[in-house]
Amino acid sequence: MTSSPLRSVLASRRALICLVIDDDAFVRMATSRALQRLHVGTVLEAANGAEAMEILRASGRDVDLIVCDLEMPRVDGIQTMEFLAKLKTSAGIVIQSSRQEQALHAASEFAQANSLNVMGALAKPVSGNALEGIIVRILEASTETAVKVRPIVDISVAELQTAIRERQFIAHYQPKVTVSDGRPTGMEALVRWNHPDLGLVGPDSFIPVAEREGLIDDVTKQVIAMALREAASLIHDGLINSVSINLSTASLKDRTFTEYIINAIRRWSLRPENVVLEITESAMIEDLQSALHILTRLHLNGIKLSIDDFGTGFSSMHQLLRFPFGELKIDRMFVFEAHDNPVQRAILEATIGLADRLNLVTVAEGAETEQDWKLLTELRPTEVQGYFIQRPAPIDRVRAWIESAS
Repeated sequence: MTSSPLRSVLASRRALICLVIDDDAFVRMATSRALQRLHVGTVLEAANGAEAMEILRASGRDVDLIVCDLEMPRVDGIQTMEFLAKLKTSAGIVIQSSRQEQALHAASEFAQANSLNVMGALAKPVSGNALEGIIVRILEASTETAVKVRPIVDISVAELQTAIRERQFIAHYQPKVTVSDGRPTGMEALVRWNHPDLGLVGPDSFIPVAEREGLIDDVTKQVIAMALREAASLIHDGLINSVSINLSTASLKDRTFTEYIINAIRRWSLRPENVVLEITESAMIEDLQSALHILTRLHLNGIKLSIDDFGTGFSSMHQLLRFPFGELKIDRMFVFEAHDNPVQRAILEATIGLADRLNLVTVAEGAETEQDWKLLTELRPTEVQGYFIQRPAPIDRVRAWIESAS
C-alpha cells in the first residue's frame, strides 16, 4: 500500500516518467515493479547506456527519475551520466551498484561534478522504501507550492550586466534549526536571478559567468544588502539570531570589504554577531595573503566566519588551523543518506566530534529525509538545514514558517 507521505502528494502532481537502466533483466524488472507499485506513471527500461540514450533521443523529452546501474556492457554507468550531463537533464538520478560503497560514492561525486541532480547512491537491490523516499522528494518539488528554479541555462555577459544594473537578483532563504528541539536559529541567503524572460534562474547558471567576467563583486554586494535588509526584522523581533551569506572570491581580495560589511550591518541596526559569512576553501586558497588579512579583520570586528562545504577540499584541516572560524558547515554529501552508508556516517560522526573539540558550531546541510534527521538527532551537530526542514523560499514565506515553528 502507498504510504501516507506519498499519498499526500499524489493528488497534486502530474504523472512521472521514470527510466531504469540495468543490464541485469531480473534487477531491472524488480526495480520497475517497485516503481510501478508506487504509481509513479510511466516506467521505461533500458538494458544499457546505449539503449537509454536511444530512448531519450527518441522521446524528445526529459524524464523525472533515472535509476542507473554502474556496470553495464557497451556503455557503462559513468559514460551514461556523461551523456545525461550533456543533455542538461533535470531528472533525479539514482545510482545503483553491487560494487563496494567507495565505488558508489566516487560515481556520485562524478555525477554531482557534472551538475546532475543525484538523489541517491544505493547498493543493489534497491529497496521500495528507498525509492519511495526519492519519489516523495521529486513530487514535493513539483507541487504548486514549490518555488520553481530553472535548471542550468546559458547566460550571456550582456544579460548579466543588465541584471546587475537593474538589480534583478533576489534572495531565497533556507532556515537553520537546532537539532535538539527543531527551533529556528537562523537562515542562509541564497541568490536567485529573477530573469524577465526565463523566470527564476539558479546561481549555477550565472555565478561562473560573473566570476569569469569580473562581475561577482557587484552580485555579492547586492545580495549582502538585500539579505541584511530582509533579515533585520526577523532578528529584531527575536525570531532568529543570524543570517548567513556566501562570500565570493572577489570579496577576499578587496581590502575595503571589512568596512563595507560593517557599514551595512550598522545601516540596519544589526550587531556583527548577527551575520555569518560562509567561505569555501577554494576562495581562501586563491589569494592567501588577502584572505588572511580580510578574514582576520572580520573576526576581530565580531563577525562570525563559517567554513563552507567542509571536507570537500584537499586541506580543510589546515584551513581550520589557519583561519579564525567559528562555524563548520558539513557538506550535504556527507549528510544525505548517511544513515544507510557506513562510510558517510563515519566521516559525519568524526567531523562533528572534531568541531565539538574545537568549540565550533556545526551546521549539517542536506538533511532531506526523516532518516537523515533521525541520524542527526543521534549524532547531534549544533544546527541542521535541508529540504526535510524547509526548502529555500522568499522572505515572506520563510518568515511565516519561522513564526509557526518558533
